[in-house]
Amino acid sequence: MRSVLLILAVYVFAPLAAANAQTLKIGYSPDWAPYSITNEKTTVGILPALLDELITERLGVPIEHVGLPWKRAQAQVKVGVLDALITFPSDTRLEYAERSQSVVYHLESKAFVRKDSATHVALTANPTVENLKNFEGCVMLGNDWGENFYATHSIPYQHAVDAKNCLRLLERGRVDFYIQAVAVGLDNIRQLELEKSIVPLPAAYSSMPFALLISKKSPFYTSLMPKFDAIVEKMKADGSLQELITRLENAS
Repeated sequence: MRSVLLILAVYVFAPLAAANAQTLKIGYSPDWAPYSITNEKTTVGILPALLDELITERLGVPIEHVGLPWKRAQAQVKVGVLDALITFPSDTRLEYAERSQSVVYHLESKAFVRKDSATHVALTANPTVENLKNFEGCVMLGNDWGENFYATHSIPYQHAVDAKNCLRLLERGRVDFYIQAVAVGLDNIRQLELEKSIVPLPAAYSSMPFALLISKKSPFYTSLMPKFDAIVEKMKADGSLQELITRLENAS
């Protein structure tokens, strides 16, 4: 009887023990400042710092933050080379990953336009989604939310490889607007020195929920998420999660 119980204990506790003995490898876009940015193989930003606090400081699980082209990062989570992402839990991603039930972060997005352009005037006067159909937008490759948003509302758009290229297309008049997280858009505009020509509109078109996604092929699959959800909900209840997010955003 003792040997049977020992075998059962090994099967029950081995997955969690194996996960705790390893480093959780999380994938990020390498050029999505201030949310994630990779310099000399070190990935930092609002999202890595947020997960450092939630997972390493609160749960004791070490993290390796890995910056890769976004499509490659998702592909590596799909096959289990990387363990996790923090992003919008699209249906496509949920085919290969488990999501946290708790929303970790809300990403507010607005439309960026050429200053004083016809698009600027029209969307300022009437910022409805219906009016966006009269213009052409830009979507970064791998941005499932963006593609779903444009497709759902029948809004024409072009693809670009990253945020900077969307802004370059916008500045050259090849697209009319670019919907992006406000902090990301402003940071890239500063880097490209386009502050005088591109501006965000006041209206928000989304508040995108970000969740932790763990690969179904990761040793952390099913073992980490209940503890993660519990700590997130506890921090939401006592207000410490919003305090942390505000501090990280102000420091970026």
